[in-house]
Amino acid sequence: MKALVPHQLYYAHLGLQERVNSEIKQDFVQALDEEKKAEAMIYLHVPFCEYICGFCPFDRSTDKSSDDDYVAQVKKEIDFYAGKKFIEGLEFTGIHFGGGTPTSLSSEKLGELIDYVRRELNVYDVPLHVESSATTLPDGTIGMFKDKCVTRTSFGVQSFNPTLRKKVGIGASLDDVLDTVSRLQRNGMEVHIDLMYGFPNFDIEGEREIVIDDVKKAIELGVDSLEFSQFYPFYSRLEKTIEKRGLSFPSEQEVVDTILTATDLLERAGFTQASEYAFHRTGDVMLEGTYFGEATDTLALGPSSIGRLNGFAYRNITNPRYNTTEEPPILLMKKTDPQQEKEWSVASFPRMLRIQKDRVTENHLPKFKELLDKGLVVDSGDTFELTRKGKCYISDIHLFLMEEEEQKKLRVFELT
Repeated sequence: MKALVPHQLYYAHLGLQERVNSEIKQDFVQALDEEKKAEAMIYLHVPFCEYICGFCPFDRSTDKSSDDDYVAQVKKEIDFYAGKKFIEGLEFTGIHFGGGTPTSLSSEKLGELIDYVRRELNVYDVPLHVESSATTLPDGTIGMFKDKCVTRTSFGVQSFNPTLRKKVGIGASLDDVLDTVSRLQRNGMEVHIDLMYGFPNFDIEGEREIVIDDVKKAIELGVDSLEFSQFYPFYSRLEKTIEKRGLSFPSEQEVVDTILTATDLLERAGFTQASEYAFHRTGDVMLEGTYFGEATDTLALGPSSIGRLNGFAYRNITNPRYNTTEEPPILLMKKTDPQQEKEWSVASFPRMLRIQKDRVTENHLPKFKELLDKGLVVDSGDTFELTRKGKCYISDIHLFLMEEEEQKKLRVFELT
């Protein structure tokens, strides 16, 4: 079996049974007044898009009539956290604006938010990543990025094949994509793109060859880094189409062959696999390193964003209710403990490809022995690392290391 878990799977899993109440919210506010030193990332979710792509599962909207209210609400949320003792004690290692499409905001409003986050939370001289799209990066926005010292901008290509792009429901044209890459490179910006594999069978001849050609095209364009991720069939507009038409998916062996071929091409071109999806020639991993690495706090801002602060995991209210909610605008929350967080960190390790052996708990040691016996993991002295085969079964290993109770919360897709 080859399993696939949701891309937005971050610990701790929060279900509807973890709806926030006044008691836990009060405990959370008290915890924010504790003095403690820790590393953290800032994630800010912008829910607006010019176009809703058919495969997208995230909280997003094409209605930007409320963008002024949204900006005002984010500022209120930042004000709530700014000045809290725990927040002041955090060493922030990076800022990530995700979405949605942050660059759907005007360059003035987006630049205003960048300045507000940095000033009110006193976070300067750290990497700043901003997600974008090929239709929302005019020269004025690129100029603003340079002025604000944006480290990296990323946008979804998914495929360079026009027919497949249309089937998947991508808004930007191929000309938009190529023009955007060219203009970013001319302006000295670090370019990160997203590619997908494992698409449903859209009756397009040679879909696997199309994916490999996409990887070759990315290498030819000279992008600095890319995300190479498997198509996930749930929680999107395409889900109904797949179900109605009974579309099939590539077999387990076909997907594994695609992963191995693409990985070989990228490594020969000078890319290093930094995480499950991320291949880099330059730059670093921010989101995955925080969410899937050793337990790290995340100050999450904006609708639907997922964070973890001083032993509390939380998820914010969705758009557009976010704009009218009292601070903090939290929908789901639960208190965790250090041992839980350590267990979750071990279960997440496949996403980051390796783990220090002294982080592996006794509960997990028998499972690691099984992984070693199956050739999915290798003992590299101080670390356990995924083998070439193991990197093709990251979701399976992740599921295998989870507690059974956590597994039951997931909507898992399986290839045969």
